Amino acid sequence: MNTAVKEQTEYPAATLAALAEATAQIQAATAQIQADLGALREELRADLPLHPPTWPSEQDWAQEYGIDLGKFAPFEAPPLGTYTMTVAEAALETGLGEEQVRRRLRAGTLRGVAQTGKAGWRVVRADVDRLAREKSAQRDERRRKPGATTSATGRGAGPVDSRPATPANLDPPRSHPQ
Repeated sequence: MNTAVKEQTEYPAATLAALAEATAQIQAATAQIQADLGALREELRADLPLHPPTWPSEQDWAQEYGIDLGKFAPFEAPPLGTYTMTVAEAALETGLGEEQVRRRLRAGTLRGVAQTGKAGWRVVRADVDRLAREKSAQRDERRRKPGATTSATGRGAGPVDSRPATPANLDPPRSHPQ
């Protein structure tokens, strides 16, 4: 039989009231700080120019060549993770096998970074897009050519053997001397 009994500690009402008062003071102070920060943000936004200032050398260069820097939009980098993709994603987009993508990475025809451990490669998305466009253009070109191959091997369909499949005619047809 378990003889250990949890004892409940009862706090005096004065201690609970003091804790409640301290909590209310902290909440009021937090609300005041948040309001002050919001006002400060609005002041800073009003003081900031629409375009960030440029270095004097940029302005000198622009004046020398007659370029209005105000017409250019500031560069906004794409979100992180959009520059690279995994080998599996690259394989899906290009229609290649994963090992073919890895071979191209090792050969340098695709750019990428080898990650440490089991993470594998991270492939540059722009190269994958370029390769996918090239492969698509090649497929379109082959389709447009007259007499294009239609088989998966790329060797053409070849003659069709209409005989039923039996052990005797499974071997390729032999040419007879004439």
